[in-house]
This record gives sequence, C-alpha cells and structure tokens, in this order.
Amino acid sequence: MNKGVQEAKLSNQETDYTRSLEHEAKMKAYYKEALPFMEKHHQLKPTDRETLRTLKQITITLDMTDDYLIYKEKEGNL
Repeated sequence: MNKGVQEAKLSNQETDYTRSLEHEAKMKAYYKEALPFMEKHHQLKPTDRETLRTLKQITITLDMTDDYLIYKEKEGNL
C-alpha cells in the first residue's frame, strides 16, 4: 500500500500527462496487490477504522464502487 501511495503522490506532482498515467497505473497495480491482504486484515480485525479507511481508498481507486459502499457503511456503523 505504501508504494501505491508513493505512486499516487508522484502522479499528482507530475506535469507530463503520459508519465502521470504511468504512475497511476503503477499505483493501481500496487493497490490490487495489497487488496487481499487488507481484506484478510479486516476479517481478523473487523472494527479497525484504519483498515476500513484503507479499504475504502483502495476500492474507490480501483473503481470497485459496490465494495467501497460496503466498507463505508461498515465504518459508519462503528
């Protein structure tokens, strides 16, 4: 996840559009890689707010709107 955040920052700072898209693609790849681990962590600690926030960030970035809404609701119920 940290590598994904780093790529997101680089993408936002980049002035060249093509390079920005390259950073965004790397970010999404890191997020996809992190997702199963974060989901497992959520299973083990379902009331951990930071995990839910991270899952929301990952799922909205990956256009997984249904999953995002589930995690948003879970966070709201804490």
